[in-house]
Amino acid sequence: MPYTLCMHELGLMTGVMSAVEEAAGQAGAQRVTDISLSVGEMTEAIPDALQFAFEALSEGTICEGANLHINLVKPRSRCLECGAEYEHDRFHMACPTCRGPFTELVAGREMQIDSIEVDLPD
Repeated sequence: MPYTLCMHELGLMTGVMSAVEEAAGQAGAQRVTDISLSVGEMTEAIPDALQFAFEALSEGTICEGANLHINLVKPRSRCLECGAEYEHDRFHMACPTCRGPFTELVAGREMQIDSIEVDLPD
């Protein structure tokens, strides 16, 4: 699949870039050097497509040349019947303890900026 068709990742990264540039600007940064993200697997974002979108969007900004680190977060749910908490994949969410179908997703849909490293003026 060509990355030019990954509008989902482009939209996600547009929001990330906006927040990073705002935070860097408030800190008086000259340049952003590293960005670390946590991305839940349930967002269905493709890490390579996020990287591609980042490189395209950062061109000509204070983020150009920065390293992007993506930490994928596995889905984790809590059973609403027995209270068990467990990891699972995108398709098998039933409780492995009681086989109950009623669950609550507690991790795996996040998209958060964990850290930003910048160069500050001397």
